[in-house]
Amino acid sequence: MSARVGWHTGVVTDDKPEGDAYTLVMPFIVTTSAGGPYDDAAFAAGIDCGRLWEELFACSRMGATPIARHVKTPAVAQIDLIAMQHGYRAAFGPEEVPGWRLATFVLDTQTWRQSDDD
Repeated sequence: MSARVGWHTGVVTDDKPEGDAYTLVMPFIVTTSAGGPYDDAAFAAGIDCGRLWEELFACSRMGATPIARHVKTPAVAQIDLIAMQHGYRAAFGPEEVPGWRLATFVLDTQTWRQSDDD
């Protein structure tokens, strides 16, 4: 089996004949697939959005530009709101791969300067 680290929550493995498979490094034990009360996809989306929230919060404090990343298409509207919350303008590329769009973030310097004065 060969494996390579994928994002921060999982490992992509090449041990299946049909191609890549994705396995969690740390299982989500509160999701329905593990007998818990929370929907798997919603829980994973919350983790992804929470990580972005923290990154944009930290970057905005330093006036930094976060790295561009591919995001799941259904999360675009939420990601746009998260970006605005931290003084960024988000831009989303076309859906070149089904279900994914490239997100870039630009710090709105007018908003950033105002929040710095508070």
